[in-house]
Amino acid sequence: MPLRSTAGGRGETIKRMLPQLVPLVRIGRLLLNQIRYPVAATMLDWRGRVVGGPFAGMRCVHSGMVKFAPLLGFYERSLIPVVERVIAQRPRVIIDMGAAYGCCALGFARRCPDSRVIAYELGPTRGECTAALLGGDLWQSPGAFALMDAEGAEDTLPQPGIRNIGRSEMLIELREMFAPGVTARLRERFVRTHTSSVIPQAAVRSRPDGANRFIRAFWQQLNREPCGEPMAWLHLVPRATVCHA
Repeated sequence: MPLRSTAGGRGETIKRMLPQLVPLVRIGRLLLNQIRYPVAATMLDWRGRVVGGPFAGMRCVHSGMVKFAPLLGFYERSLIPVVERVIAQRPRVIIDMGAAYGCCALGFARRCPDSRVIAYELGPTRGECTAALLGGDLWQSPGAFALMDAEGAEDTLPQPGIRNIGRSEMLIELREMFAPGVTARLRERFVRTHTSSVIPQAAVRSRPDGANRFIRAFWQQLNREPCGEPMAWLHLVPRATVCHA
């Protein structure tokens, strides 16, 4: 089944019908951020690089397109230990399903230059992911890493029958509001091949002493996650990896 978002449908429809409005909305959002977070927003947007976290130093889109948490590098900060672990392993293939603007895909490509990074997203430059495409990506690459942020599609796309998925590490965002019971279903689906753990969304960390004083002044607001309610992630590690660790 294709990877399709079950949220944000109205916004995507408007984008397709009135694409000329998209740049205007983004410019307006960018300018509004300069008023909301004076000096701090200007520094982050015009510097244009991730400040901290696993992908520090990477160029990033400005706040007219994303929230500030990815620019600061602490977006989904509870996942940082897993991300660093994956980077240290240097998997041959890294698959980002639900890549949005490509921040994670580009970050992995930067940190793992010898890995093949594949990004899927519904859009003109990157297509939707299907079980057939995922199987094609995995069948010659046992030991791949798959990151999935699909707003409900996680309930249908990852299936044990996909070749080599049992040998692939997966980090899947859980959207219980779109697919009630998805956490239990995924854990049961992969119980024979993977160990599983749920990673809750972390609280905003305290202001770092090393951050610029203007950024520290708005630290809590700038680090607010794009999602409106607390998220959780399911980390699936192949049992073969655990046995040989």
